[in-house]
Amino acid sequence: MELETVFVRQLDLSRETEREALYDLRWRVLREPLGLARGTEQIAADPDPATIHLGAFVAPARLVGCATLVRTGGDLQLRAMAVDPASQGAGVGAAILREAAQVAANANVRRSLWCEARAHAVGFYQRAGWVVESGPFEVPQIGPHYRMRLSLPQPEGPG
Repeated sequence: MELETVFVRQLDLSRETEREALYDLRWRVLREPLGLARGTEQIAADPDPATIHLGAFVAPARLVGCATLVRTGGDLQLRAMAVDPASQGAGVGAAILREAAQVAANANVRRSLWCEARAHAVGFYQRAGWVVESGPFEVPQIGPHYRMRLSLPQPEGPG
C-alpha cells in the first residue's frame, strides 16, 4: 500500500485540536474494536509534561498514527501506539518507531525503548529490530501482550 508522504512530529496536548485528534485515533484503533468506552483511551501519563506524544501526519495535516513515550528510569516506554486502519501497511508505524528512537537519543535515554506489544503486533516490532523479552501475559480487557525492547546505540565514551 502506498501512502502520501508521512511526517512525524511531537503533539502538543495543551492544544485541544491535537489532544482530541490523538484521543479519537487511540479510541477508534485501540479501544472501540474491543467494545471499550470512550475515555479508556486516555492514560495516566498523558498530562505529565515529561510525556512525549508523537503524531504521524499526511497532507493536509491529517493524523494517521500516534504513540506516547513515557520515561521509566533510564528508559522510555512506548505506549498507546495506533495507526488508522486505512493507513496500516504503508510505513506509518515504522516512521513512528524511527522517530521514537530519535527522540530517545535526543532525550539522553541511556538504554532502550520498551513496550508491551499486543500479540498480533509482535512481528511488526521484530521487523523494526525490537526483541521479545517475556512470555505472553494478559492485559485485562485488552488481551495477550509481550514485553519487547529496542536497544539504543550507546554513545562512545572518552578514549
